[in-house]
Amino acid sequence: RVERELSTGMFEKLADELSFRYVRDAFKLVVTEPIIVTKEMGLREVVERVLEDPRTRSAYVVDARHRVIGMIALKEMLEAIEGSLSLIERVRAPSKLRQRRKSVPFSVESHMFKPVTVTEDDRLIDALEKMIEHGQEDLPVVGDDGVLIGELNGFEILLLGSEVMRRQERDAETGV
Repeated sequence: RVERELSTGMFEKLADELSFRYVRDAFKLVVTEPIIVTKEMGLREVVERVLEDPRTRSAYVVDARHRVIGMIALKEMLEAIEGSLSLIERVRAPSKLRQRRKSVPFSVESHMFKPVTVTEDDRLIDALEKMIEHGQEDLPVVGDDGVLIGELNGFEILLLGSEVMRRQERDAETGV
């Protein structure tokens, strides 16, 4: 019971401290350049780009003016891979050792979704609430014109939250 109250109190303090921080304080701590793709690209190319920099688990689909029109997160990439592997399994005859691969158009457009976005001036606690509410581990950071300027990665909030919790624990131990 005491642990639960302490945890609740610590979370409230964490929320208070995060509410005074802004997206601009965090969004380039882990991912300095978001992965940018177009809806005409193939999903394999997107996966290869993510593998080049695994700190990000998302790719952002932009239009000709660099405005965010969609997002492909790790979950969508994994679902596409599952679909690809399922096709291989369905066409493989049990008596044959060779796999026949069926060509499937895994396009960015067919796997992207419309993401929730944040701006540099949004409070970090509000961004965290959006992440949780919408099930997005990463959020595109956009300017007032909707142009992609970065990515707020869930690890960036985790990093700042860890520092806040470490400080709170130290203060609790010293009685500050």
